Formats: sequence, C-alpha cells, structure tokens
Amino acid sequence: MPEPASPLDRLKAALAHRYVIERELGSGGMASVYLVDDLKYQRKVAMKVLRPELGVAVGAERFLREIQIAARLSHPHILPLLDSGETGRLLYYVMPYVEGESLRERLNREKQLPVEDTVQITREIGDALSYAHSRGVVHRDIKPENILLSPGGAILADFGVARALDAADTSALTATGIAIGTPAYMSPEQATGLPADARSDIYSLACVVYEMLGGEPPHTGPTPKAILARQLTSEVRPLAPIRPKLSPKIDDVLRRALDPTPADRYSSAVAFAEALAARKSGRLRASVEHMRGLRRRVPLAHVLIGVGAFLVIAVIIGLAVLRPLAVRASEGSADLLVFPFRESGTEASALGEGVPDLLIAALDGTVGIRVADPGSAWRRLRSGNDPLRVPELDEALALAEGMLASRVVLGSVTAAGGRVVVSARLYERDGSLRTTLRSSVAAESLGTAINRLALDIVVAVWERDSLPTVPMIEALATDDIEAMKAYLLARSLSYRGRYAEAEEAIGRAVQLDSTFALAHLEQFKSRSWVLFQNAQPYTGLREIIDRAMRHRGRLSVRNRLLVEAYRALDDTDGSSAASLFGRALEIDSLDLEARRGLAYTTLVYGWQMGKGADDVVAAYQRVLAVDSLDPLANVSLARLAAWRGDDDLLDRSIARIAAIDTTSAYAAGTVGAARVLDASDSAQDGLLRSLASQPIPVVTTVLRDLRTARPDLAERFLAELLVDTMPVFHQRVGLGARTQLWFAEGRVAENDSLVRGGQLEVIRSAVNGFFVTSLLAGVGDSAAASRAVGELTAYAPADSLGDLLNSRARVWESAWAVAAYHATFGDTTVASQWRRAFGALPQGTTPWDWTGSLAADIDARLAVRRGDLTSAEQSARTAFDLWTIHSSNVLASHPEPAMRFHLAEILRTRGKSEEAAPLYRSLAPPHNWIGFYTARASFELGVIAEGEGDLRNATYRYGTALALWDLGGSPVVEWRRRAREALQRVIDEIG
Repeated sequence: MPEPASPLDRLKAALAHRYVIERELGSGGMASVYLVDDLKYQRKVAMKVLRPELGVAVGAERFLREIQIAARLSHPHILPLLDSGETGRLLYYVMPYVEGESLRERLNREKQLPVEDTVQITREIGDALSYAHSRGVVHRDIKPENILLSPGGAILADFGVARALDAADTSALTATGIAIGTPAYMSPEQATGLPADARSDIYSLACVVYEMLGGEPPHTGPTPKAILARQLTSEVRPLAPIRPKLSPKIDDVLRRALDPTPADRYSSAVAFAEALAARKSGRLRASVEHMRGLRRRVPLAHVLIGVGAFLVIAVIIGLAVLRPLAVRASEGSADLLVFPFRESGTEASALGEGVPDLLIAALDGTVGIRVADPGSAWRRLRSGNDPLRVPELDEALALAEGMLASRVVLGSVTAAGGRVVVSARLYERDGSLRTTLRSSVAAESLGTAINRLALDIVVAVWERDSLPTVPMIEALATDDIEAMKAYLLARSLSYRGRYAEAEEAIGRAVQLDSTFALAHLEQFKSRSWVLFQNAQPYTGLREIIDRAMRHRGRLSVRNRLLVEAYRALDDTDGSSAASLFGRALEIDSLDLEARRGLAYTTLVYGWQMGKGADDVVAAYQRVLAVDSLDPLANVSLARLAAWRGDDDLLDRSIARIAAIDTTSAYAAGTVGAARVLDASDSAQDGLLRSLASQPIPVVTTVLRDLRTARPDLAERFLAELLVDTMPVFHQRVGLGARTQLWFAEGRVAENDSLVRGGQLEVIRSAVNGFFVTSLLAGVGDSAAASRAVGELTAYAPADSLGDLLNSRARVWESAWAVAAYHATFGDTTVASQWRRAFGALPQGTTPWDWTGSLAADIDARLAVRRGDLTSAEQSARTAFDLWTIHSSNVLASHPEPAMRFHLAEILRTRGKSEEAAPLYRSLAPPHNWIGFYTARASFELGVIAEGEGDLRNATYRYGTALALWDLGGSPVVEWRRRAREALQRVIDEIG
C-alpha cells in the first residue's frame, strides 16, 4: 500500500494551481517557512505554514481573521500580507520573499551591533510601529526573529500572529507544548495577561535594542516566571560596563523604555527611536582645532551614518549655548546666506540651483548655525521663467546685509563624465574670504560632496570655545540619483510658480524612492497648489502628507515641524498648524515658508483662533517684512484689499506683483482681476474677454477675486467663458461656476429652468443638492427644492442605501439632503427613517464619524422643528464635532457647511452670538467664499458687528451680502431689503 501523504504533501497538492513550494527556508517551534513560486504573478514569495497541532488549537477562522490585520497595513518597513488560507488543517500565509537575513541571524553571527546600525534599525522599526499603532494595531511579538534586514532597510514581519495565538484556547495550546510569545521580549503586562497596548511594543523593541548593543536581552532567566520577576524587581543592567564607548545617556533612554509601568515609558515608538538617536553620540566636546584634527584622522565613513543624496547636521548643546542663540534669533540674524552656484560641464544642468538648495537643507536645523531662507534672496535673482542669476560678490554681500546674514557662500559645480566637483567659498560680511572648500565625487555620490561641505562649513564658522557634541549626521533623502535629480527639478519649477510641472517631477522622485521624506513634503505643496489653481477640492493630499509624516524622523527639526503643520492643515486644525509654524519661526524668525504658512493659516482658519481681517493683513505684512517681493503675500493682500475696498493697499500690492512676477497663474490672475476692477466700464469687457482665454488656473484666480469683490463683474466674466467658441473645458468651468454664483445670488429660478431644460444634466445630481441646501439656508425656492428631493430620493433610496455606497457617486450626500429637507420642511416620519438608515451604514476608515455626524444633524433639525432648542444645540454640536474636517474648499451642497451654518443659527437664536460668530466667519471673507452661505453669514456678521458698535466691520459685512443679493431673484428679495436698510443705517451712523 502507498504511504499516506504527509501534511506538507497535501498542502503542495492543494495549492499546486497557484504555488510551487521549492524548499524550506527555516523552521521553528510554531511554523516552517518555505521559498515558493507564485505562479499567478511569476515571483518568488515566502510561505509560512503553522504546525498542524497549532492550527487545530488556534482555529482556522480566528487565525485568518487576525492575520488579515497585516493586509490593512501599508508601510515600507512592514512586511505585507499577500495571501492566507487553510487547507488540510494546515494554516498558511504568504509574504514577499525578502533577500537578506533576520536580525536574529545577524546577532547570532555578530553578537553586538554598531551603534549606528542599531539606531537605524530602531528608527525604521519604530516608524513602522508608530504607523501601526496609529491605526489601532499592536504587534505583540517584537523580537529579532520578526525583524528582517533587507537591502532597503529593516522590515517588521508577522503582524496579527501573536493576537491570533492570544485569542486561542490556552489549554489547547498548552497541550501542543508551544509557549505563547517570547518571554525575554514580552512586556510585564503582556506576560501577566493584562491588556497590552502600543507601550507593550515599545518595551519589546527596547529589549531588542538592548540586545543589539549588549549582546543579550535586558532580563534573562531559566523560566518565564523568573524573567518576569526580574522585569518587575530588578534594575536594567547598564550597558556602559559592557560597551565602554557607549554614551551613558543610552542607558537613560533604555531604562525609560523598559520601565515596568507602561505610563512611564515613551509615548510612541518614534519618540523612543528619536531619543536613542539623540543620545548615541556621547558627551565628547572639543576645541575647533581638535575637531579639525579629528576630521583629518577619522575616516569620513566613521563620522557619517550612511550616505544619502543630502544630509542634515544636528547638534545637541547645553542651555548656556542655547540662551544667546535665542537672543540672536529674536533679532532675526543669520549666520549664512547660500547663493546659487555657477554651472559648468555637460551634466551640470539644474545643479547650480540644486546643489546649494541641498546644502541649505543639509545645514538646516543645526543648532548654533542659522541659514537664511533662500526663498526671499533668490527671488531677486530670477526674471520670469529664466534660470537663477548667479550674483557677483558685491551683490551677494548687499543682499546678505538686507537679510541680516553675517556670511555668504558662493560656489561652482562642474559635472561631466559621471563625476561632480563642488567648490564653495565662504565670505565674511566685509568681503574677506574665510575659506575655500572643495569636494569631488562620482555623480551618484553627490550627497557625500554636499555633506562634506556642510561639515566643513560648521567647523569654519563655529566661534565658541567648544564645539557642540560631535554632529549626528543622518541621511535625509535618497541614494537614488535619478530621484534626487527629479527632486531638484521640482524645487526649481516651484520657485518659478510652475506647480503643475513641479508636481510631475516630484511624482517621479517619490516613485523612484518611496522613503524620500523631503520629496513627499514637496509633493504635498505642489499638489495643493495645483488643486487650488484649478478650483478643485483638496483630494488626495492626505496620503501624501501621511507618507511624509511616516518618514519625518529623517528630517531636520524645522522640516519636521513643517510636515506636522501641513498635516494639521489637512485636518483643518488651524490652531495646531499655527502653533507648529510658530515653533518653526522660533528656530528661524526669517523662515519664509513658515511665515507664509502661518499667514495662510490665519487667512483660512483664523476663525478658529479668534482672528479677523486685520490679523490676516498683519500676518501677510510680516511675510513682506522678510521678503517685500513675495508674490503670495502681495496677491493675498490684494485680494483682501479688493474685498475691503482699500484702494491704497490694493494699488501697492498690484504694483509689487506686476514688478516681480506676472508669469505664475496665481499672480497673473490677481493682476488681471485688479486691472478689471480698476478699469473704466468701456474697457472692462475687453479685459474680461482676454482673461477668459487664459489657462484655467488664471481663469479660476480671476473668478475668485471678482466674485468676492464684484459679483456683477464675475457674471460678465462667466458669460465670456460660456461663448461657443471657447474651449470645451473652459465652458464646463464656466457652467459650474455660474451655477454656484447664481445660487449665491438667489437666482434659483434660472438654475431650475436650466435643470428642467437638460442644460445641467452632467451635474444634475450635485445641482439638486444645491436646491435643497440653499433652501435650508433660507435663500432657496421651495418648489425647486421639492422637485430636487424627488429626484434625489430615487437616486438614493433609503432601503438600499448601504448597497449603493460603492456604486453611485456621493449617494450618501444625496441621502442626507433628502433627510435634512424632510426634517426641516417635510415629513418628520420620513426624516426619522432616513436617520435610522444613516445609523446602519458602515463608518469606514475615515478619520471622522460621518455616519454619526449625519444622524446627529437630522436629530438637530427635528429638535428645531418641535421647538426644543436645547436638544437642537446639543445635537448640532455633536454633528459639528464628529465631522472634525471643516474645510475652506468644499461645495455649498456638501453636508458639512450646512451643519456649520445650522449650528451657528441655533446659537444665534439662543442668544449666543459670541459663539456663533466664529462659525459665521468660517463661511465668509476673508476666510472663505462658499456661495449662498457667504451672503447669509455676512449678513449675520453685520448684525453682530453693528450690535457691538463695530461699524466699519458691519459695513464690510452688509456690503458683501448686498453685492450678491442685489443680483438675485425672489428668494432673496426680503434679505436684500434688510441688507440695504442695515447698510444705510450704519453709513448714516458713521456720518
């Protein structure tokens, strides 16, 4: 008789259609790992197969459910799950095959690792854990066996396995002789069966770090109970006696991470990794001469931690040094101003801008060395789209004096035959040559040359008696030369305002190197500008800034703060963003990007911080104090001046824009709109016609300015866009913009006529939403809204709403419009049915509870309907709080601004005008323009301002509302009368 097939043979047979198992890679107490051919995708993969008795104890359903955790995690340092399953009572899961070895294999071979390698591994695994923890996933089995060392860095494997084992039948597992977890790396709370959260993983990672440095885990013993007892009662053995050259401060970091009490550990894995990196350099201090001698004697490889495209210098110095630096920062002075380099050679294109840009990045963040932001100084060296002009020494010194910089760096870069020679000259403010620096490298090692220059500059300019701690150097960006070139090109294009081209270039950079943190930051900025200029919602930005967040540990302090500030902006958290930009300015008060960011935050989210139009003007004027030629600041001030009727500020801003830059779409559009506003009636039509034929980013900028300052001129501009001879896309933009403007003006009947005539068929569903929301705001037409509700109900039926979520565009938004209509005007029973339908929808993975928010909004409207304003306010606040994202770039048909406005109305009705005012301000200039909400909110702000005696503000507010309603139809007749009377009353009082 043939021998019965083994479990592995049965597995091979069962999976033969998809996988061919080649050989065993390794085996342990729980599973065996095999090298496998994936037939479907023609690739090598690794398959881990659990021991049969373990599979029985755990249970297939439970194991497969838990192992799917890994499938939801996407991070460069987390080994993804490709497949999983069960056959013949064998449980298996499939992962990419990682060439290299595990950390356990390396420790078996080397016993102790270099500090630099330990820090790098800890950073990468810490970053992976922080990412998983932010998504509610705890690994629970961090150990050297689960850390793979690939050419691309450390990778964490086996997410979900430990949780599956913990969920299993303990007695069944005990019968197999398999222990759950690895005692030497388990936290005390996990070892005793208590709930284990992210801090448990931090403890386990610290155990691994301790072993990498000391050769064994921090607590050992003959049994798990003995190890646990030592964890709870024994001090962590210091590493200094084992590795005398280690900084004693590393012991302090590890003691905190290994504290038996979770609350006393680091708050995140990234924080632990950063603390370890900051303490690894020891306490060595030396004179300038000693440092120069050390540089000559010690090979560069011993000073650098890796070689990237460019690197950052970070030094740690005592409070005695920091104190005078703080004084200097407050004075706005800088140590260095780096200028573009001269180019020569067949391969030097773009390096004249790129090399100094990278050198600035490499020096950025060095405590004690302040580098002036090139954004301001370099702009004076550019004319239109031409390359940057390289200044002579006299001009460079003059610019440095204006920037309060004490020294300048000029240089040259030669690239040919695959080699790059970088030369730099460091001058004092009086023009005397301090030193000449030079580096020659292969093109792919350009980062090495830049890093050498950065180190030499630090040594050359350091004037105190003792140097800071020997600099900790870390790769900021990329080893991929093509990715670096794409980044340099993107930066150059961004400087010129060519954001669409910059976005394309930076997309190549991140595609070539997904860990390129600075590139992710640059991609976020470029993408934001492209969306803004094309009047598109800010979609797709979250994943970009999240990637930058994951890799921000590689950035300087300043750039980390900028990444976190932009992440806060994406969360529409203006208060946090302002705080982070402010912290960047504490590092460098001349940081133009941080100044711009703070001004933009004040403009868009000042309503969250109690800031108004005067604060916005002041914020942008502070930008101009750093750079009087900054186009963004001048454009923003011009737009604000046009709204407020400040002709002097408008003229000054436009004159500066016209003098410095009319090539970028943002500047060209603003200048064009200003010329229309300033032109005679007879000249306006010709200007509008000319502007209508410009590229779409210019068109949308003109439209934004005109509809805020002069809606009547915006109407005439839109008429030019809708001429039959215009390009199709221009006509589509014009059609959508006119529809929104007509709703804002109260011309609902015209839009309803176009819908019924089929002229708005392409956007019919969205327009139907406008009919409903305008009625909710008190400026709509009840008959048009009723017709729209009928169509929306057919599009989003309550009984099949969940089934349609993924097949019909924004079906939930249409459903909310129907529910809100019935809750406010129609059948409350139907509204309650819709409210229950929202409660049954899946919440999904959004960072806000949108289903809870929609339901709470309906509750608030039903409460108002029955006269219960106390409950209405409570529910409306819940709806507002649960949504969390309160964007300035959203259509007026969207539920969120309707919730915002409704909460403001309830608060006003209840006599809480002080609380209502910020919500109204969020919907009106200078913070926003959002269609009919802008007119309604402006009117209410006028009433509030008049009541407070702020007559100037009341004038702006009533005037903004009236500018729209003066063009409107029957829905706003009464509002127009009230606004005219109010404006005249305020004007009479002002006299």
